[in-house]
Amino acid sequence: MSIPPPPTPSNSLEYGHYRVLLRPDGTPWTLGMGGMGVTYKATDTRLHVDVALKVIHPLHVADPEVQRLFVREARAAARVVHFNVAPVVYLHDEPGRVFYAMEFVDGISLHAWLRRGERPRVAQSLAFAEQIAAGLAAIHEQNIIHRDLKPANVMVVQYPPEHPRHRSLAASGGCLLKIIDFGLARGITGHVFEQNETRGVQPTIGFRGTVAYASPEQCEEAPDLDGRSDLYALGCMLWEMLAGKPPFVGASVHVVMSQQISKAPPLDEIFGAPPETVAVVQRLLEKKRARRFPDAHAAVDALEDARRKAGDAPAPGSIRAPSTARNASGRGPTSRTAAPGTSITLRFPSRAGLFGTFLLLALAGAGLAWWIYAAPSRGPRTALPAASDSRAIAVLPFANLSAQKEDEFFADGIHQDVLTTIAKIGALRVIARTAVLPYKAGRPRDLPQISRDLGVSSVLEGSVQRSGKKIRVRVQLIATSNSQQLWGETFDRDFTDVFAIQTEIASAIAQALAANLSPEEKRIIALRPTENLEAYEHYLRGRDAETRGGWRPEGNYAALVEYDRAATLDPAFALAIVGQARCHARIYGNGSDRSRAEAERAREAADRALRLAPNAAETIAAHAEYLFRVERRYDDALAALRAVEKLAPEDMSVLIITGNVLRRKGRAEDAIAYFRRAQRVAPESFDPPGYLFTSLIRVRRFDELVAMSEAFVPRYTSPEIRAYVARARALQANDWNVSLNALRELDLELRAEVRCAYRFDRRDFKGALEALEAVPGETMVADDPPNVVIPKSFMRGLILVRLGEAAAARPEFEQAAHWMEYALSERLDDPFLEIFLARAHAALGRKDDALRTGEAAVRRVPESLDAYDGCLVAHSFALVCAEVGEPERACALLRHLLNVPSTVQRLLLRNLPCYDSLREHPEFQALVKE
Repeated sequence: MSIPPPPTPSNSLEYGHYRVLLRPDGTPWTLGMGGMGVTYKATDTRLHVDVALKVIHPLHVADPEVQRLFVREARAAARVVHFNVAPVVYLHDEPGRVFYAMEFVDGISLHAWLRRGERPRVAQSLAFAEQIAAGLAAIHEQNIIHRDLKPANVMVVQYPPEHPRHRSLAASGGCLLKIIDFGLARGITGHVFEQNETRGVQPTIGFRGTVAYASPEQCEEAPDLDGRSDLYALGCMLWEMLAGKPPFVGASVHVVMSQQISKAPPLDEIFGAPPETVAVVQRLLEKKRARRFPDAHAAVDALEDARRKAGDAPAPGSIRAPSTARNASGRGPTSRTAAPGTSITLRFPSRAGLFGTFLLLALAGAGLAWWIYAAPSRGPRTALPAASDSRAIAVLPFANLSAQKEDEFFADGIHQDVLTTIAKIGALRVIARTAVLPYKAGRPRDLPQISRDLGVSSVLEGSVQRSGKKIRVRVQLIATSNSQQLWGETFDRDFTDVFAIQTEIASAIAQALAANLSPEEKRIIALRPTENLEAYEHYLRGRDAETRGGWRPEGNYAALVEYDRAATLDPAFALAIVGQARCHARIYGNGSDRSRAEAERAREAADRALRLAPNAAETIAAHAEYLFRVERRYDDALAALRAVEKLAPEDMSVLIITGNVLRRKGRAEDAIAYFRRAQRVAPESFDPPGYLFTSLIRVRRFDELVAMSEAFVPRYTSPEIRAYVARARALQANDWNVSLNALRELDLELRAEVRCAYRFDRRDFKGALEALEAVPGETMVADDPPNVVIPKSFMRGLILVRLGEAAAARPEFEQAAHWMEYALSERLDDPFLEIFLARAHAALGRKDDALRTGEAAVRRVPESLDAYDGCLVAHSFALVCAEVGEPERACALLRHLLNVPSTVQRLLLRNLPCYDSLREHPEFQALVKE
């Protein structure tokens, strides 16, 4: 989604007798941004105190409806005077210049506080909830309900131990909590505030609030809400403080709404909490509001009592099922809390684009993205050196004979399921599907050549025809040595018999190839994955979308739609749940959506799949992918992948994921071996070359890299790939002109964002700016780190600085920083976006902010945890250090990265603009000459 840029004070920095304060770099001091306006830190020029000044967004200045809502918000907050509520002290409501001032709370949101580290102990969580409940009591006394209570709308002020106020807040660890943001507040039906403030305001239609904290009656859009809805939200927040996440999460807003309305809270997730604490939480989360506490005062009393009895109890144990428990260090996605709820989910564009520009990390993810995303031009196959095996069989793709060509997915799905069913027979060796896909039905098939390529003695050919509720499946088993048919059959059945057909085919092939079936194998191949054929069809569509999309995010999103439908129709359909787990893990892992909600969706699906089918290869593989992509638990992921490898030794995706895990563990050579295996298993796939490319560059084996390029590049027509290979050849020759000459020739063929990047690299900054403006939208996607969405304003700022227009660049970097801060508030774990934010701070001269943010990103993914991503972040941090005037620190990092597998290369250090600030430093000069 596109996030609107924050407004800056129009006309002047003066709003009545309030003046917006400036940061040390001269930019307005922005505290936050919401749907209706932006909040600044300002000073009251009469009283000489700081305030938070909320100004209506310029986009809404002329909208009378928004202005009425804005004023209503201010008046609601102004009615409440309490220690735990931030009050409004002034309102200016003249049309065209609407703003109000409220108490400046010098702290951070509870959401951000929880993200900083481990969960608070039970007593502190209860003390926090006690303060919030006290604030709610004051709000409700004014006949107002908040309606959007969540961690992001509660501020935490941390007092140091030596401060006198710390002693009075000892139960809360010296923390004072204040409720803010009355944007959705409304009066209780029938009371004066509701009657006065709704007069002339258009009624809102549909749900309002944040669904992860919304009461059942709020989800059902009940017209008669009261303060007990806020108490339910408080229960969700307390649950999150205890368990690390809200009680209900799901794949969509509607799923979470359904859970809020009808699903009992999963109490096992707060196991270990004292019984009095569990009882309070349970009562706050009662579905029927009559069963909750009658008012906030009663909740305060109950919370205080539970807190006194909790003593020094730690936060409850891991919220994960045993199969996905955190590692011994306790680190993992649940040790921090990210953006609450699912009221806003950032789904960013997923097309790869920005090459090695501003960080020049491009020599890893860029090649991977282009190799994976570019459409190949098929050429001669590379033969698999395998000996023919009398019980080795290749199940060739089935032809689609249906009248509807869109039924291609159905024929492909039946083919894959028949192949999978046959593969469950231990006496047979079934060639992986990725290796047989090049022999698509309708293309000439040279059986002896197939035998030599795949090392098989027989092939199964077939066709599928569907008409209404009837299907016809024709299959024949052929010996590759003499093209003799060993067995053949035509199945004319109802669609309801589709699984029986697959079982009969597998049994007949076993008999034809003299493979004895054990009783257990007979039972396994007779299993029906689902009794719901509509769910099965959605599953086939999802798998088709996932296959066609490759590893790209858009393929995962399209597949999820179908997997979700299948799982809704049959909640016990394990393969559909496996598909959900796999797609959610990839969406999170590739950076498309790194919110905590997405991580929880991946965990929930992976755990559920394990419960449904704990021994299936597909389930174990999906769980391993979750451990790898979401939790960074590489040892556990590797153990699971080893188990899958025994069950499916020729599964290309398993081999690629294993290689990815190994290179993150610092085992670059082992990773390369796995990518080569994947290439041998699926010689026609354009996935393994991409992973090989990025790995060979990191270990600086340029001769092998270029040799592989010359073998594979003729099959890939993308100009971006040709440009990337040109740079690889420049590295081999240690000659920058090799790259420059190729890039000039390819310039106009490249996509606008790639053209921008390469022009920047060759110092054509005016041309880079021209290309940047041709990139649609206000965001662009970085190739490395892959799929990191950044605002175009960041790149525009870099270019303007190079053009000598530093004053014009400053607001661009300011806007980029606002954008990234907002995006990070919605995310659980995104060190790459953090490092981009650090670069924006550095460009603005905010040295402390830049170093703090960059160091946080490095701590989030250190090389000791992840040798692959860790090096990328360390390289970026070196550029941050260079920008803020710490060249020795930058050079030390670059020297280290030159001695380990990484994207840092001396040829690039000598030539790329991003290193210009280090050029005159003696240590850098020595570094590039070594």
